[in-house]
Amino acid sequence: YEICACLVGSEMCKETAYGLEHEADYTAADITWDKYGHPSFSVLFQGKKIGSYYLRVPGIHNVSNALASIACGQLLDLSDDVIFEGLKSFTGTDRRFQYKGQIGGVTIIDDYAHHPTEIEATLHAAKNYPHKKIWCVFQPHTYTRTKALLPEFAKALSLADHVVLADIYAARETDNLGISSADLQKLIADLGTPCEYFPTFDEIENFLLENCTQGDLLITMGAGDVVNIGEQLLESKLSTLSTCLCTFLMPHSMWIFIIFVVYISVYAVSSKSFILCVFSTFILVADNFITVFLSTLSTLSTFYCGNLSQQNTLFSFEKGCAIIQLFQSAVVLTAYNGIFLESERYFMATITLQNSSLM
Repeated sequence: YEICACLVGSEMCKETAYGLEHEADYTAADITWDKYGHPSFSVLFQGKKIGSYYLRVPGIHNVSNALASIACGQLLDLSDDVIFEGLKSFTGTDRRFQYKGQIGGVTIIDDYAHHPTEIEATLHAAKNYPHKKIWCVFQPHTYTRTKALLPEFAKALSLADHVVLADIYAARETDNLGISSADLQKLIADLGTPCEYFPTFDEIENFLLENCTQGDLLITMGAGDVVNIGEQLLESKLSTLSTCLCTFLMPHSMWIFIIFVVYISVYAVSSKSFILCVFSTFILVADNFITVFLSTLSTLSTFYCGNLSQQNTLFSFEKGCAIIQLFQSAVVLTAYNGIFLESERYFMATITLQNSSLM
């Protein structure tokens, strides 16, 4: 690639070239990747090393973009420090390998790629990102592009470990040209990559919840509204957490309040009883919050880990919960025993006082 920088009011023009695969003025060498797929590399100008750089965006295509930025910066006489800090501080743009969140140990990324070349670049970048399996949820953009580049789309998407297709996003088009995502699904499957097609987002979300496992990388990809799939999964996570808290915390709070009122009544016996009552109240409050915590974790783990419920990780978690709940039962029984003993003392003291007054 060539860059031309012209000064305003001057006929002089400086030209320079950059590239990764061919001879150029600016090239990159010694490219390495960190655990998040971010590259570090040396920059050579006409074969001589002029600096080392680190990017906070993944993909070999961003190394090429960085070379263009470095070349432009030097043509404009920017200092090396300014260029270095500018590249180091850049963390990407919206919908370009954008981290959205995690659900059940599955990382969700969104990318705007809707052309075969862009898809290849994004999936190659994903290879250097932490993952067990790469899931690509792709929404083709426009009927004309899908029909014209159908084989190229299939080849690019086959770089993923598993592909899930949504309906074609029509955008401005009204004629479907006799093409659908089912045609693309067939070509991808013929290339040996597992591929499913679902006409609705709800079906896609349910399929992902049932089949994605901890450590997988899920990429929603396309120029339409496919981003909503990942965001809906993450929103449902928060919604379920809120529902769990309301379901378990509200009724328990009512019982905590009633028990506390009873405890304060028992205080009439002695200050020692008051200390025991407060201590017992604290135990029961802690017990209820532990119950809420365990119930919420159990619900979220089962709902969001998909088939993780059949794996040893969740099995060990459930065994841990059972042990904690047994300990809870023993502590709570002790607390209730304290309540009954103090209640008995209170009523016996009341009867004694009444008998004394009658005598």
